[in-house]
Amino acid sequence: MSAEPSKDLNGKFVAQRYIYRFSPTKSPIQTPYTIEERQYYSVAEDRSLEPFGDKKFIFRGPEGKNDDVEPPEESVKKNGMPRFYTRLGPALHTVEGLQDEEDAVELGGSVWETSYVMALYCMEHPEVISGKGLEVGR
Repeated sequence: MSAEPSKDLNGKFVAQRYIYRFSPTKSPIQTPYTIEERQYYSVAEDRSLEPFGDKKFIFRGPEGKNDDVEPPEESVKKNGMPRFYTRLGPALHTVEGLQDEEDAVELGGSVWETSYVMALYCMEHPEVISGKGLEVGR
């Protein structure tokens, strides 16, 4: 007889993660780099989610030594659909404290979708950046 999971989620945390990569099938640009967007949420008594801490962007390098590690055996979701795994490389740099566009008070407080493409391109072609950074504006 197996124990039922606890229905009380109050005080638990949930992580929302988005992974950004160039598509190997839709883009002529190939890059081993990845950007991970991560935000944690705390679960309230009414099961609503409240942001906890800052949103982070983690710039990741090429996949590493664990390429031969097999994904967990459970490769099917509860609804019967296949589960896909994405291998991520080591963290190269983390940026914290960014806000969603609707929450941003001043210019520069948000990240536009095209920024992910520009960042991935610059990670693959570091020669386009001279000095400590590159500023692109409109």
